[in-house]
Amino acid sequence: LKWKQVDWEAGTINISERLVMVGSKLTELDGAKTESGTRQLGLDPNLITILKTHKAQQAVEKTKTKKYHDNDHVFCTPFGKPFWPQNITRQFIRPLLDSLGLEDYTTHDLRHTHGTLGAKGRIDPKIMQHRLGHKNFKTTYDIYSDLEQDRAVTAAVVKQLGLGAPPKKKSAKKTVEKTVEKK
Repeated sequence: LKWKQVDWEAGTINISERLVMVGSKLTELDGAKTESGTRQLGLDPNLITILKTHKAQQAVEKTKTKKYHDNDHVFCTPFGKPFWPQNITRQFIRPLLDSLGLEDYTTHDLRHTHGTLGAKGRIDPKIMQHRLGHKNFKTTYDIYSDLEQDRAVTAAVVKQLGLGAPPKKKSAKKTVEKTVEKK
């Protein structure tokens, strides 16, 4: 994500570029992985505030070194270079999940939780299709219509975030693995 993709006035981000590994090098490409992956997503006002704070902190960091390469990345190293994918997980996602007591969960589990909470929360299926970047509604429906499959992961996240009742004891990781196998 680059700062130019954040529309502060509209409160949106535009998913229109990606970083991919080509051999041992990170390469920027135009467009998302699929045509439907290129999309605009609305931002919560709290997230806008967090992003504005992050941008201000990043501006201060830029002045601390002459080696900074301003590539306009929202999330980057202290030198302005994009993060390697495994470093994002290790430095940010894993500590966040661990702090929430979700040690066995993956980044993809969070995507499933988002989709499941959307389906469970009665969010319009077309909106969820768009948010998840699926080409057609059938993909979204096939993955998230059987809420029982994602129940354990969703319940654990909801509990940790203080949004509901505690989940029943069940191996969430095995539930997610079964969900993935069915695809």
